[in-house]
Amino acid sequence: MKLVCLNDGVEFEAKRKTAKFCSDKCKTEYARANNIDEGTGEVKSPPVIHKVEAANPENPYDRPDPAGYDPEAALAAFKKKGLEAVEWLTTGIPAFDALTMIPKGRLTQIEGRYSVGKTTLCLNMVAGLKDRNVLYVDTEASLNPELLVALRLDPKKFEIYNKSAYLEDIVPVLKDAIRAAKYDLIVLDSLAMSTTKTIDESDITASNIGQKAKLFNKFLETVMGDLRNSKTAFVIINQTRDKIGTYTPETYTPGGTGKDYNSSLMISLKTIKSWRFGRTAADTKKKLFIGQEVEATIIKSKVNTPWRTAKFKLYYPKPIDKSSEEEEVPDSEVTF
Repeated sequence: MKLVCLNDGVEFEAKRKTAKFCSDKCKTEYARANNIDEGTGEVKSPPVIHKVEAANPENPYDRPDPAGYDPEAALAAFKKKGLEAVEWLTTGIPAFDALTMIPKGRLTQIEGRYSVGKTTLCLNMVAGLKDRNVLYVDTEASLNPELLVALRLDPKKFEIYNKSAYLEDIVPVLKDAIRAAKYDLIVLDSLAMSTTKTIDESDITASNIGQKAKLFNKFLETVMGDLRNSKTAFVIINQTRDKIGTYTPETYTPGGTGKDYNSSLMISLKTIKSWRFGRTAADTKKKLFIGQEVEATIIKSKVNTPWRTAKFKLYYPKPIDKSSEEEEVPDSEVTF
């Protein structure tokens, strides 16, 4: 006998009068389109969605306080439970500080491409810490003494470790520094350029995937509690690199994901289109630059609101004459 399929309306040869579909495919399509359970043939009940409306739709966290809630009393109670308010270190750059300062007792990661100003930002941060002890681990061996003098850094307060780029040598130095709690700021510049002795001693074509990440992650697991108690701000500088042969994600930062999980603050830096500037518009046209403009984005934060962006200026110690024509010159005059 011939019947009409409920799904596509096509006649088909049926063996039973109760047949409704010409194929299992049509049966499945009809059930999905009409929210029907194929097993029971009954219409599925729609899911229950509970909506919580905020007091201010533009800010979902702006909800009215519960009746009788005392914020000051609650804060004091949480502190008695062992929680402490976050203390901050200034970077010495007002526009950057307006976005975020550097939390003490926490791990902060600053990442970006080459020449974006990661090291310059950290050195400006050090320059703003008057009479504070700083440990700077220089794995890139790129610190210039003339630059440090131009920033007026105090050699007695600024300790440098650049004897080795092996994590096996760096990790004990960092552990001792964190547990001694005598530094206000520790900077690792950079994690990307550190290596391990196994990688160095093996053949250059050998695969050593994950060795550096495992070693550094194990280090973080052992010192995060000490870091919190020491009130030391620990800043890691890292490089943003392109992934080859993959579609997503397009970039990565060396050292594994353990550092990302342990970071309380992650900041990504990138240069702005017209990013180098002079003291005046005339100086800019002459390629006599005194600084560059950078955009910072908070990509992770456990201490303030993430996914905020700010633009700020980084200044060179003295003007640098650039003859390259690749930069676009800002139209407006820049004065300081």
